[in-house]
Amino acid sequence: MVAANTDALAGIVMSQGTINSLRGFHNNAVQLSAPLPVVAESAEAAIEVLYDRLVIEPAHSPRSTSHSRAVRTLGEAYGQLRPTLSLCKRVKVRAGRQSLDFDFALKGNRIEELSRVWSFDLKDMDPQVEKVQAWGFRLQELREGGGELAGEHHLTIEQDVPVKVLYVPPKTAAQRESLDLAQDAWKKIDAKAYPLDQARELARSA
Repeated sequence: MVAANTDALAGIVMSQGTINSLRGFHNNAVQLSAPLPVVAESAEAAIEVLYDRLVIEPAHSPRSTSHSRAVRTLGEAYGQLRPTLSLCKRVKVRAGRQSLDFDFALKGNRIEELSRVWSFDLKDMDPQVEKVQAWGFRLQELREGGGELAGEHHLTIEQDVPVKVLYVPPKTAAQRESLDLAQDAWKKIDAKAYPLDQARELARSA
């Protein structure tokens, strides 16, 4: 955070254009008032206190709070219900010339399952729908010829590997329409979708 010298700013009229310029110059970290102390057990704790008060995330951010919570929920469900398998997080799969991101991969002697979380509780759903459809298109390469898990040790992935989707449910009519479009894309690549409240069912089913 940049603490501005308030004495230097005395008597200066700060226009919206000036503020925008400062915000851009300081990468959105500008403080135009006198700094105040924050009492917390640690720097990390202080950041958590300040974050919600000072930072506004873009409404279209695909990595929303609800998305992060859903990823955490699914990871915990896998850990409880599929303990005999290794849980790989934030994995990248290569299929032909395509590269796909998944939140989880279950690994035994082979890759047993792939899953990804999507949120449909966003104000601007257009970018998210485009990403879902592009992801589904790339996944067709996996269905047609299999792929491999990128990492230190490459693991072959069968073309019929179970692919599952956990989604944060929509709340508005526009969001529900976006989910309908996404579900059409998932059906084409044989990916089974579950709402957030069925995370344990997703993790339990083989």
